[in-house]
Amino acid sequence: MSYLPWDEIGLMTGCLLIGWLSTYKQFTIRRWTYPIGMVTQIFWLWTTSKHGQWVIFGGAIIFVFIYARGVYVHWWKGEE
Repeated sequence: MSYLPWDEIGLMTGCLLIGWLSTYKQFTIRRWTYPIGMVTQIFWLWTTSKHGQWVIFGGAIIFVFIYARGVYVHWWKGEE
């Protein structure tokens, strides 16, 4: 019985979107990098905990805070 590796599909899709969106000059498109990055971290946390990769798991937790800061700065705080 075969199955779809949803964690790997989520990781690949999220990482590709983050890379693609981060290259836009338009701020209104580029700022989507941060919420998509936060969602992608769910897949990183799941996959690394499932495989016991605890150093990468720790790195993913750090990236959650990095993306959360980006969401705060570019979505809630707004332009000053």
